[in-house]
Amino acid sequence: MTTTTPHAPALTPYLVDAESLPSPPPIVMEIAKRAEADDVTIPELAALIGKDAPLAAKLVRMSNSSMFNLGREITSIDRALMLLGLKTVKMLAISLSLRTLMPGGTNELNDGSATRRRSLVSAVVGRHLMERVDPDLADEAFLAGLLSNIGLIAIADRRPDHYDALFVETAWPSAARQHEVLGFPVDLLSAELLDRWGMHASFGLAIASCGSSEAVVVDNPRANTLAIVLRAARAAEELLCGVENDAGTALGRLFALAERDLDLNRDEVEQILLETEPVITETAELLSFDLPPGSDHAMLVATAMASLQTFTVDMAAAANQNQRQNEELRAENQALTETSRTDALTGLMNRGAFDEEMTRQIAARQRQTFSDQLGLLVLDLDRFKSVNDTHGHAAGDAVLRSVAHVLAQQVRTDEVVARFGGEEFVVILPHANSDSLFLAGERLRRAVEATIIGIPSGTLQVTASFGGALLTDPHAPNASEDTFHRADEALYTSKQTGRNRVTIA
Repeated sequence: MTTTTPHAPALTPYLVDAESLPSPPPIVMEIAKRAEADDVTIPELAALIGKDAPLAAKLVRMSNSSMFNLGREITSIDRALMLLGLKTVKMLAISLSLRTLMPGGTNELNDGSATRRRSLVSAVVGRHLMERVDPDLADEAFLAGLLSNIGLIAIADRRPDHYDALFVETAWPSAARQHEVLGFPVDLLSAELLDRWGMHASFGLAIASCGSSEAVVVDNPRANTLAIVLRAARAAEELLCGVENDAGTALGRLFALAERDLDLNRDEVEQILLETEPVITETAELLSFDLPPGSDHAMLVATAMASLQTFTVDMAAAANQNQRQNEELRAENQALTETSRTDALTGLMNRGAFDEEMTRQIAARQRQTFSDQLGLLVLDLDRFKSVNDTHGHAAGDAVLRSVAHVLAQQVRTDEVVARFGGEEFVVILPHANSDSLFLAGERLRRAVEATIIGIPSGTLQVTASFGGALLTDPHAPNASEDTFHRADEALYTSKQTGRNRVTIA
């Protein structure tokens, strides 16, 4: 097999006795084979086509159709070969033979006309799309679309029971339905058939790959271009032949594929859809395809656009609602985070937040982001127990809140103050030395001492003892704990030597 995807085991029954599978008439296959030969001449190929008079007449008629718009009348096969080229005439010969390969269905939901219509829509839309992408492959795109559903023919021929099951209660078998009934996608069987017919490998590769959602699906430039165009053409097929309720979804998918893979905007896609309607009707007549009644393309596109706009508005509203909910959730999470880092009584950072900040400051110095020394002040309110014992815990809480407020007001913008626990507070100074650390402690000590605190029974004043230390080695294993321990020892010295003073380690 020429495709890059190995066929599923369930495919095997459809491939045995290959001679009995549907195939184009021998004369058509001979035309296709000779058209690929390097040494074939126009008179030689014209003579070969002339052996099948009905085919020759149809080829001339199709050469004059609006699909080609040559601007001059073609009256002979020789003229068609000269103006259209061998490749295009080969494509037309195969296309014109397909009516004999597309019999009616055995299921009343699908009499075969749906398959023919879908194939023809893919072919015509695919050709129009390819003319804007790579005009040299326009004819191949037409033939790829026309052959894209050929696997269904083999299923109808070999296993009519499976064919019927595919269409039970549905106008067209979905990918899930294909796997449920067959165990493999119909595209894989179509690709295998084209390979056995001797078609160029790019056709089988493109059809086998076009079901993929990726922009690049095979390592074959020609096949890949056919695959991405056929994928977009199938979205158009679903729009023009599918269930009306899904029209907006199909149009949205077509817009997305055309923009991503083909660099076509919405206006260009809409124009192509409108241009294809008369071509589909004319080509169906030339190919002797009896099609089911179709809807006006302009009406279908307008309905689909309305559906898509409604869907877009609904999605935008849902997105706005989701955005609001996300913003509310972020605010709640931020509030929870702040709560988890904040001391409930004083509103200052709590011990956990202090530990995080010390870790961050030390890490910055490990990375040499900061060259200044890191200072730490630890302070403890003097004789705080007597406040609680004499005036009650409400007064003690008022004192803690007042001291916290004073400290927050007195520290500089780059300094951090936190409640360490009980009546003990800490201040982080990112840019310090021994002198500035002492002066900062003195400033805070005097501010606390000067504060008059209102309590339920009147007013009172408190003092605090301070200890300070500098970070000596940011790379030390316990740098934060060591700095705090030395500052705490300095605080103890202040307590032992009279309280309400500052000591630097």
